Amino acid sequence: MHKMDVLNKDSWLYIQSKYVVPPAAIAINENEQEPLQALPDPLNATSGTVFYSRTPTLNRFYSWNGTKYNDTTATVLVAGATDRTLTVRPLSCAGGAESCDVLGAPLGYELRNGTLYWSDEATWAGSTAAGGAKPTAGSNVNIPFSWNLVIDESPPALGRVLVEGNVTFSSRRDISFTAAAIVVRSNGSLTAGNATNSHPRKVELFLTGNRNSSNIVISKEMNAGAKVLAAVDGGTVGLYGAPVATRWTALAATATAGSSHLLLAGTGLGWGIGGKVTVTSSSYNWKQAETRSIVTVLDSPSAEALTAAGFSGTGPAIYDSLAAATPGYGSGSISTGGVSSIRQYNATLLTLDQPLVHDHYARVSNWDGL
Repeated sequence: MHKMDVLNKDSWLYIQSKYVVPPAAIAINENEQEPLQALPDPLNATSGTVFYSRTPTLNRFYSWNGTKYNDTTATVLVAGATDRTLTVRPLSCAGGAESCDVLGAPLGYELRNGTLYWSDEATWAGSTAAGGAKPTAGSNVNIPFSWNLVIDESPPALGRVLVEGNVTFSSRRDISFTAAAIVVRSNGSLTAGNATNSHPRKVELFLTGNRNSSNIVISKEMNAGAKVLAAVDGGTVGLYGAPVATRWTALAATATAGSSHLLLAGTGLGWGIGGKVTVTSSSYNWKQAETRSIVTVLDSPSAEALTAAGFSGTGPAIYDSLAAATPGYGSGSISTGGVSSIRQYNATLLTLDQPLVHDHYARVSNWDGL
């Protein structure tokens, strides 16, 4: 921050910065400040003196999609008789570097021979680093260096998971793994499959950290937040899912709120039943993106199938958008009375597990060249 002009000594400004994720301290010109307990005296305090309240209060000026937020506020005094530039930077933690790593020191070496399995009580028994007992709901879990651990069951929802050993997902069953945050470090690894052999089963990772959870602070400059899958300090994450012919495509027709169907441009997408599909927002509100599970997949749907799915009466719009998305598509004439005049569509019709909440608009060509 910088005042444009030098003012007289009796002139001053308070400049505030607000933080949704509360920093532990505030640095002015790269020097950590000892925050005052009240606003600085504008006539006697030094320019750059900071008052920082870590108590979250309601932000009365900002909301998103009707949701209000609490935040914390740093107030910096800019005194009038100086034109010194002030750089304000939030710090993830206060004090020296040794106080910055909430993950603590590396777990150390804990020799265990052979392959260990998450489901086996003996895996956890007697392990100091791992807590000595099989993890229960809400537990923070440590996987120490030298462990070769296979996750062969879906654990209960966990707290923070710290991986310093080698962790893989079972290739024999589907796994759902839920944690507030997952951090892989110190040459640890979290893998499913590899670059040449994709993982044959489904692995779902769910992160549940929220604003009331402890943040994962990596260093004085790096706060990873409370809901994160992170690889730091030599850790690696390698998740290799089954190959998919098409990763994304366009809507071939507008999907309206309340509909349980999507009409997509192109065929042979390789999207299977039980897979997930995300429809991005058609507005400036990113929260209107929606994710659904696929119930049925129909390539090249007939006019009758489209009518049954609720796309009747939109023949020209569907035809034009498909023509724009798929060069060379289409034959025959198009009537405004519906889709019945089109023999077959170069498209894919999906049935979803739940209706859509918002409208999602297709790119529709109204005239040549658009």
